[in-house]
Amino acid sequence: MKNDQLLHSDVEQEHRWAPGVRAERIGASVAGGVAELDGHVGSYFEKWAAERASRSAPGAATVHDRLRIVEADGVGGRRRGRYL
Repeated sequence: MKNDQLLHSDVEQEHRWAPGVRAERIGASVAGGVAELDGHVGSYFEKWAAERASRSAPGAATVHDRLRIVEADGVGGRRRGRYL
């Protein structure tokens, strides 16, 4: 099994290289080979792409996705979010 610190680095690198993922808005923590994603994304596609990128990191046993989709509601540019 890969060291958690190395796995964390690999997960973050996968986010930086994944098309459609704004890595600066996604945080990752790793414990026991399990990656947990936290943060805000702009769409379902970005949420899916971030989770897929995390799973592609060598040594990632499981990925827990706690990403929140935040979208503009069209009223004064306010944003609303929800967990999905």
